[in-house]
Amino acid sequence: MTDHVVLLSLRAGVADAELSRLGDLLAGLPERIDGIESVRFGPSTSPEGLEQGYDYGFLITFTDAHARDRYLPHPEHAPVSALVQQLSEGVLVFDVGT
Repeated sequence: MTDHVVLLSLRAGVADAELSRLGDLLAGLPERIDGIESVRFGPSTSPEGLEQGYDYGFLITFTDAHARDRYLPHPEHAPVSALVQQLSEGVLVFDVGT
């Protein structure tokens, strides 16, 4: 398995409707792209306070690194990436797994 961790530092004034749209796009990915096991999306719930400005994030779990590699150029990834860029001042991507 490979986990694709994406942390977002949202721009000021991002509306709930925009976050809902991103959540909907992400939630539909497992149905449209082979190799995606699950998707989780939401605000940080950590009690540690170490987010360093990253207030939202999502985790996509792939069956393996090859599935992740197929996802990156996939046409269904493009609207997710575009909306993430529109809503965020900063984005951090970190993949874990083999």
